[in-house]
Parts: sequence; C-alpha cells; structure tokens
Amino acid sequence: MQQISTRFTMTNRRELLKKKRIVPENKAKSRFPGQKKQGVVVGIAVVALLFVSIACSAAKVTSLKVEYEESPLGIDVEQPRFSWQMESSKQGQSQRAYQVVVTDEAGKEVWNSGKVLSDLSLNIPYDGKPLQPRTGYRWRVTVWDQEDEKLSAVSWFETGLMNPSIRAWNDAKWIGGGDNDLVLYPDYLPTFNINYTVCLDQESGTTKAGF
Repeated sequence: MQQISTRFTMTNRRELLKKKRIVPENKAKSRFPGQKKQGVVVGIAVVALLFVSIACSAAKVTSLKVEYEESPLGIDVEQPRFSWQMESSKQGQSQRAYQVVVTDEAGKEVWNSGKVLSDLSLNIPYDGKPLQPRTGYRWRVTVWDQEDEKLSAVSWFETGLMNPSIRAWNDAKWIGGGDNDLVLYPDYLPTFNINYTVCLDQESGTTKAGF
C-alpha cells in the first residue's frame, strides 16, 4: 500500500508540472485590455494636433527685393529701397512691425532700422552709412505679426561703381574709331527673303494685286 500511494503522488506532481506552463511576455495578456488601444488613440491625436499647429503657424517672409530685384548686382543707388512679403496659411495674419539690418562684407553693421511699428513692407529706404562701391552687403528683415511672433529672412545685394564719371573706370577709353570710321555696311543689316504667289481674277479683269 505504501508503494502504490507513493507512485500515485509522483504521478500527480508530474501532471501538475505539465499543466503549469510559463507564458512568454510577448504572449501574456494585459491586465488592462483597453490600455494599449487607448495609447494608440492618444498618440494619433497628439500627432494630428502637431500637424495642425504647424500648418496654422506656417508663416514665412519671402520675395526679399532691393530696388525691385532679388539679390541685385551692380546697383548704383545711394539709398536703395527694400521690399518683402509675408506669406501665411493662417487667415487674418498681418505684419505689425519690422526691422531691417544691413551688414557689409566684414560683418560690420552699417544700418539698423530698429523695431518700427508699421505694416509697410514696400520701398523701405536705406538710412545708414554711405554704401561703398563694388561691395557686397547682407541684409536681414525681421517681421512681427499681430500675435507678436517673429519671422526673419536674409538676402544680399552688391553695389556697382557708384560713380557715373569716367574716373570710376580708371581712365578707361571706349574701344573703336572716330566718327569717320563708323561706316555702315549692308552686310550687317538683316536680310529677308519672301516668296509669294499672286492670283488675279480673270472675270473681273483687274490688274491690281497686293500682299
């Protein structure tokens, strides 16, 4: 009787060990079934709000121009005029103030308009140190909108000789001869060959035609 009871006890233990399995972590059921789904929904909502905020605040300053040109070369105006535009996908957004800063090739500041409370963005005249000839300048415009948020953009321009006299050309001379040497040759003129056909109405008896 003692051997039979011992075998019966060992058998029961083996069956219990087989039934008691360890569940892997990746297959284990969550104690909170709705927690994972709620986390995904919250993550999607956060991403959506982020995109909406970026789209609403996607404002920028574009079309930076000096004397109606973008990055002009060789301007000879002593007080060039600056212009820009503010673009935004948000309705009702407008400029409340601006600031223009101009620096030379060495990075030295030659003009700083300071913060000007104005909505003007066209033909803002230069009011700084005299511009030097044949010099590149870098300028930055900062714009404040009605919510006092700053937007900035950078561009550049380069001056020309800034002197209409011949002395600015280092005593350069025009290439060519005198007035008697400027002979007009017909070979320099454009030549056109025109081919056409004229039909006269025999019944009318006319002898006139045109093209």
